[in-house]
Amino acid sequence: MEMRNAYTTEIDEAADALGEILDQLDTATLKANTAGVISCHPDFIESGVASYIAERLPFPVVGCTTIYGSANGEMGNYLLQVAALTADDARFAAVTSGPLGGGNEKEALGAMAAEAREALGEEPKLALIFFPVLKTVPGDALLGILDAAVGGMPLFGTVVAGSEPDLSDGRVLAADGAASTDRVAALFFAGAVNPRFYVYSIANKNIRPNKAMVTDSDGYVVKKINGLSYFDYLRSVGMAVENEGVDFTIFPNMVDYGGGRVVALGVYHVFEDGSILSAGKMPVGTTLTIGVVDQDSVFSTDYSALAAIKADEKPDCLFVVPCITRYFMLAPDSAAEARKIDDAFDMPYTLFYSGGEICPLRDEGGKLYNQFHNYSLTALAL
Repeated sequence: MEMRNAYTTEIDEAADALGEILDQLDTATLKANTAGVISCHPDFIESGVASYIAERLPFPVVGCTTIYGSANGEMGNYLLQVAALTADDARFAAVTSGPLGGGNEKEALGAMAAEAREALGEEPKLALIFFPVLKTVPGDALLGILDAAVGGMPLFGTVVAGSEPDLSDGRVLAADGAASTDRVAALFFAGAVNPRFYVYSIANKNIRPNKAMVTDSDGYVVKKINGLSYFDYLRSVGMAVENEGVDFTIFPNMVDYGGGRVVALGVYHVFEDGSILSAGKMPVGTTLTIGVVDQDSVFSTDYSALAAIKADEKPDCLFVVPCITRYFMLAPDSAAEARKIDDAFDMPYTLFYSGGEICPLRDEGGKLYNQFHNYSLTALAL
C-alpha cells in the first residue's frame, strides 16, 4: 500500500488550494483503488475550503479537524493535508453514519458498518474512524457501540480536535464532503491489509506507585475511590489539591482493565459532590493509579514509540495520532514532538493531534481489544 501526501496552507481561495493538492498527488499514476484522509485546522472548515477539496478529489475521503498537522516535513497549525492511500491489492470504503445524539447510536453505527460491508463485498479488516464531540454520548461509549457493530474488528482513529478548549469547533469531514458535528466518518479496508498498532501514554517514572480501587461508580461517573471522594483520595496519596482550580488535564488516571491493559484516561468534569466524569468506564473493583503529564513524559514516550516502530518490519506508511494535551504540554515549543517524529522516519506518514485516541490494545494472551485513550501517542502502521 502506498501513501501519497499533499498539503496546502491556502485557507481562502478554494480552487487554488485544490490545485496545489492535485499537483502534489500525481493522480494520473494512482493505483486501482484509492481513498484518502483529510486533516485540517477548523478555519479550513469555516472558509469552505476543506469541503470544496473533499468534494472534488478523484477519490473518496473522510477526515477531521485538528490543531496541528505534519506530513513528511511539512507541519503547522494552519495546514490542510491529504493522505491518499492507493493500492492494487487493497480496497477501501468511505462511509458516514447518520446524525447521532438522539439515542439512535446503535442503529446508525450498525447501518454504517453494514454499508461498508456491502461496498466491499466482504468483511472489512480495519477501519480508520473519526468521532465528533457529542455532549450526550462519550467517545468511549461510541467506540463500544461501533465495536459491537463490526464484531471486534480493529478500529483506529480519533475524536476531532480544534482550537477551542472544549473542542466545540471540531468537525468530522464526512464521506460526502460535508463538515459535521454529529456524525461518525470511517474509512474501511479490505484485501491485503496488515495493520500494526502502537500506544504509549505516560512514562513509568511519572506514574505514582499507589494502587487504588474504585468502590462506587455509575457508568462513567466515579463516586468513590478507596471509599473516598476523588479529591480526598488524591490528598490521601500526598497530592496537594483543592476542589476548585485544579487542572486535571495533567493528572491522568491509569486504569487497569486486566490482562495487561492499562489505559490513560482523563477527567472530563468534576461534580459538586466530588464525583468525577471519566473519559472511560471504571466499574466497581477497577484498579487505578495516578499519573502526571509533563514534557519529560511526552518525550520519553515518543522515544519508546519510535523505537518500537523501528524495531518491527518497516511499514509502507504510518498514521500517527497524539493527544492534543501533549501538544499543549510542550508549549512554548509545542511542535517539538512533531519534529522528533518527522526526523525519525524515512517513509510516508501523516500526523494529526487528537481530542481522544482510538487504538487497539493487545492483552497478555495476544487478543486485540478496541480501546479509547487520552494523553497517548498512538500509531497505525500499514
